[in-house]
Amino acid sequence: MKESCQLQMDFQKIEKDAPEFQQSYRQELLRLELSELLQTLRQERGLCRKHFASLLGEKEAVIADIENGLWEPSLFTMQKLLLPLNLRLSIQAVPLCAPVPEQE
Repeated sequence: MKESCQLQMDFQKIEKDAPEFQQSYRQELLRLELSELLQTLRQERGLCRKHFASLLGEKEAVIADIENGLWEPSLFTMQKLLLPLNLRLSIQAVPLCAPVPEQE
């Protein structure tokens, strides 16, 4: 998560005047964070993609696409993906990294 915060701070310095680009960037970070989380949780439980997919009634390719950040699952889908891992989705609002001070 430290790297993510540093990336956000660097990004703020470089792209201050492009809010639509910043929004896309943050969306991409979230998608990659979700994909990494799912892969980590699955691996911690010793499940291969094929077995995990079969528990969900999905194709292995769907799990691979999510874990590789190629597909952004909805909140409903994330909840479905977490159930076989004996987890539930919890949503929490956390502050963004401190804004970069204006340079004079």
